[in-house]
Amino acid sequence: NNKLLDIDVKLAKYGLELNYIISFLIGLFTLLLGVYILLFRHYLLEAKLIGFGLLNFGFLMAMPRFSIVSSDNITVLLSFLISFCIFLGYPIFLYSLNYLPYRRERFLAKKWLSVFPIIIASVFYLYFIFEFFFLKSTYINHLSSYFFIVVTFYYLLMFSFFNEKRSASKIHGRAIYFSVLAYFLFFFTPFLIYLLDLAHFIPDIISSGNISRFRHLIILMIPLSIIYTIAKYSLLEKLIRITKSLQYTILTALTNITFYLIVIYLIVLISNLEYPIPNIHFTGTNIEILDSPLKPQNNIFYSKIISIFLSGLGIYILFCLKDKLIRLLDSRYHIVKLDYKEALEEIAHIVQQRASLDSIAKNIGKQIASLMQVKRVVVIFFENEKQIASQFYYGIESADIEEYSKNKQRELISYSKKFNLNFLLSDLPKNIASVYSDCGLKYIFPLRSKSELLRILLIGEKMSEKPFNSDENNFIMMLSRQAAIGVENNFLIADLAARERMRQELDIARRIQMSSLPSNLPNIEGLEIDAISRPAMEVGGDFYDIYIDENKKHLTAIIGDVSGKGTSAALYMSKIQGILSTLQEFEQTPSGLLSKSNKLIYTYLEKSAFITATCIRFDTENKSAIIARAGHLPIYYYNAHNDEIQSIIPRGIVLGMNTGELFDRNLEDYQLNYSQGDFFVLLTDGVTEARDEGENEFGEDLLKKIILEEKSSSASEIIAKIQSSLDNFTKASASDSQFDDVTIMVIKVN
Repeated sequence: NNKLLDIDVKLAKYGLELNYIISFLIGLFTLLLGVYILLFRHYLLEAKLIGFGLLNFGFLMAMPRFSIVSSDNITVLLSFLISFCIFLGYPIFLYSLNYLPYRRERFLAKKWLSVFPIIIASVFYLYFIFEFFFLKSTYINHLSSYFFIVVTFYYLLMFSFFNEKRSASKIHGRAIYFSVLAYFLFFFTPFLIYLLDLAHFIPDIISSGNISRFRHLIILMIPLSIIYTIAKYSLLEKLIRITKSLQYTILTALTNITFYLIVIYLIVLISNLEYPIPNIHFTGTNIEILDSPLKPQNNIFYSKIISIFLSGLGIYILFCLKDKLIRLLDSRYHIVKLDYKEALEEIAHIVQQRASLDSIAKNIGKQIASLMQVKRVVVIFFENEKQIASQFYYGIESADIEEYSKNKQRELISYSKKFNLNFLLSDLPKNIASVYSDCGLKYIFPLRSKSELLRILLIGEKMSEKPFNSDENNFIMMLSRQAAIGVENNFLIADLAARERMRQELDIARRIQMSSLPSNLPNIEGLEIDAISRPAMEVGGDFYDIYIDENKKHLTAIIGDVSGKGTSAALYMSKIQGILSTLQEFEQTPSGLLSKSNKLIYTYLEKSAFITATCIRFDTENKSAIIARAGHLPIYYYNAHNDEIQSIIPRGIVLGMNTGELFDRNLEDYQLNYSQGDFFVLLTDGVTEARDEGENEFGEDLLKKIILEEKSSSASEIIAKIQSSLDNFTKASASDSQFDDVTIMVIKVN
């Protein structure tokens, strides 16, 4: 323009444009993405198409420019490779979009629809060859722009025409269309600028290519949109998964980088500004208003002070904005800044409350979910390492999983006992871990107290999808120990309540059982009767009874002992007592009474249980007695005339072991005549087998000695003497509890 320019030129050894570096990096990134998809999902058709399309595009972006290539042959080769990537790679890439974010079955079913773009590509490719050989042109931007316009609009038209209705979540997955738009803009931008430049619609600065050279940044949308679509909809068998923790890391890194770049730019900008400094000078003690401008050195000094102040203010404002943005990201991605002390106090407050086990499990589960910001929490309490006592599920539909946990409780307890610290769910066998893994659980925290497994805590992924660090693991273990106190207290309270309830029930059972024994022994002429029964536990298996006929001429006395002690023996005792009470009304002999009782009681007894009994029937007119025994202790008979004690042991086996001939064949009636002064002592083995601290038995000899010493005493006095001697014998025993049930009956002839 008729101007003389004086330019200083400094030649560089190598020249690389910034847009080429950007293009090369984007191309390399796209190439690696295509290789990654093909390498790990090579067996999927959609992966092959997407990977091949990315390889073509990445190669196109990473190719060097012709200006740095010296050989004409290489230029020709590169021209053909680039044109191939443009004209054939783009239709293949667009066809692969039929699989993203879902399969467009209507379009894919019509194979001929995919042939048309290939035909278009072939026509443009042949024209390029013609232009290259006959017109000697290697510039394909304008030609490729026309091609991209035609093919893009064709596929957009087909996508719209063959669109399939999907759910809202699928329809919103349109990030993949950004890649089509980016592809189109990349090749169409230079062509559009060229047309506008010819029409003189844009200034020289744009037509020179300053905008066109940075259009490569637009193309970055292609690989990013594909990554986003694959990750969001778990495509290609979940090939790419962008976790929330990775998203958070990327966003915070970008926020920090942006912050520092803006700070640097702000400092540079402020430092280059010129400030209108008023004619005011500060001397240190005075402020002077001058008529003349400030000296240059003073002006520079004040400018630096203003720059420092504005830079500091700007940095402070930017820091506040960055801090607010980081807090917003923390909230969005559930990043927890946990106050461990406050959290432990909250758990301690829950533990200290007197609540049921279900309530403790529920409160602890919800607190952990809230404090740790986790998606799912399962709390399972065990009782005596045998069964599940309570369960709570947070973030999981609990109906089926609760039943599953009960079915697998033995295996769950067995494998959890092998670990002292927290472990991964994958460490369990697959038949147990698979169901919990499907529910989104990942970690197991066992809780022990005094080596006993009290609880396991199953925790899923954090909402931020970050792994648990060592501090968080330790914190959860501390929470578990805090919870152990509440669990143990709950078990103790429940155990005490159960014991108290059982004690009350057994006390009632004791009173009922004792009331079933004769409280007021009958009076019959010529006989003095007394008896006592003292169970070893709250209830026992010893029994006795007295039956008198209507004429008060005959008296039947029965004493018996059910095998074992406690509740089971007491139940059998009630059963046999009822049977004997019913049968005695038929005035049978002692052996007949025992025989019929055996046949009835046999069906009610377990295989390991049996009953011993002795029955004696007195005829007061004839002063005779008939005795029958079913495996019981002897009757101790004191004969006053001979002043001696006889052990009467008729033949007989225990009740409930045999129903037929064997029992009857071994049963006999023993008959004797008695006189005044004689008496009979009937008792159970709790007397003769009582032990002292040296494990010595009370025995039959000591019993006979007491009987002889008390031969002149009344029936009640004889019983009292035997009882007191028994207590004196066993009082130094190592155990405070009575060894066995004790029952004594004395019948004395007046």
